[in-house]
Order: sequence, then C-alpha cells, then structure tokens
Amino acid sequence: MPIKYTINNDGTFIHALVTGSPTDKDLLDYGDALENDSRIRKPGFVELFDASRIDDTDVSIDALHLLAEKLRANPDKLAAVKLAIVIRPSLLSQKAAYYKKLVSDIENTIVFYDVSTAKTWLGVSEKE
Repeated sequence: MPIKYTINNDGTFIHALVTGSPTDKDLLDYGDALENDSRIRKPGFVELFDASRIDDTDVSIDALHLLAEKLRANPDKLAAVKLAIVIRPSLLSQKAAYYKKLVSDIENTIVFYDVSTAKTWLGVSEKE
C-alpha cells in the first residue's frame, strides 16, 4: 500500500507517508485503517499526511468526497485536531486545497510544502 503510517507511543501523533502512485482505494483503505486503529487516541490526535514523495496520483475528487463523508459520519474516530498535508507544489495542490475546503468545518487543515514547517504547526518534534 502506498500509504503507510506510524503512531507515537501515546497515540496523539499519526505520521502518514505516501509514496508511489496512490489510488482512490489506497486513500479509502487508509481512512478505514485509521478508523479501526485502537492505538490512536480519539479524539485528540494530530496528523501529518506527507504526500511530498509521490510520483503521481489517480486519486479522484469522488474519493476526497467519500473520505470527507466518512469523516463527517464519525468525527470522534477520524477527525484530527490538526491535519497537516505536505505536498510538492506542482503535484496535488488543487486536490489538497479542495479536500481542505471539504473538511474545513470539522478539521483544522493546512497544506504545506515542507515537513519541518508542518511538524512545527502540529506541535511535534522533528524526531517524530
């Protein structure tokens, strides 16, 4: 799966790393995995979704809508206190901004171009 994630010891920080060419299925499977992962402190976690290393993506607007609907249906399990999406400037800019707009009423989301700045905003150390 092109989306792998780690969780810190107290379950308050999710670091997702996206590589390769993720698809709609990969994104929706990631949402399912987070929803069912008992290691995550829910609610109360922050999330870094690092998509800066992807080659290309086939993720559709429809998949973003499905993920946003899933988030709205179960915010206690899926909504991060803060979500930092890290992308390369030319790739995913429109889709990341679109997703940010979709969830702006239930999740504090900002799009970044570097991981270090995103981690500072999330309040996590560079080591995590």
